[in-house]
Amino acid sequence: MTDQLRSEQFMKHALDTLAGSVYRLALAHLRNAADAQDVVQDVFLSLLKSTVEFHDDEHMKAWLLHVTANRCREYHRSAWRRRVESTDDVASFAESAVCDPGLEALFEHPVWAALAHLPEKLRIVVHLHDVEGYSTEAIADILGILPATVRTRLHRGRKQLRENLGANEQAAIITTKQKGANHEPQPFR
Repeated sequence: MTDQLRSEQFMKHALDTLAGSVYRLALAHLRNAADAQDVVQDVFLSLLKSTVEFHDDEHMKAWLLHVTANRCREYHRSAWRRRVESTDDVASFAESAVCDPGLEALFEHPVWAALAHLPEKLRIVVHLHDVEGYSTEAIADILGILPATVRTRLHRGRKQLRENLGANEQAAIITTKQKGANHEPQPFR
């Protein structure tokens, strides 16, 4: 093989420390567990073949997230995506996940459901800032957009997230009241 590949130890370290972040970003982008897993494999294959010298784990994480965002955009533009039926429905999204208790808990959380309903551009910025902890400048570098655009999307995304969560709370209150109206309270014994 003429190309120089990275060492097994390097790849193991990268997978152990950064695969979760890459997977969460791909999942937030694509809203489909199987597609997100495919993107993660592609991203780490790119890392294996890459000749980029990383200064530290944060530099490698930023590079991986940048590649992940690009792969997700490429996936959205691909002919495969246009021919395959979309499974953007949140319920089918959660069902398509690998049977991992951590992922199941994530999918059932109301914040994840509200985040999944945000438009992609807002969802990705909110995810990178509030879940991964990146600054607006770092997000701008990762996504290739202006920092002002990141701040605008972050503001709009958080606003819509609050509205979505507020609507979910109202629906839960109404459902609870309806259940209470149909059932007599049981005496405590």
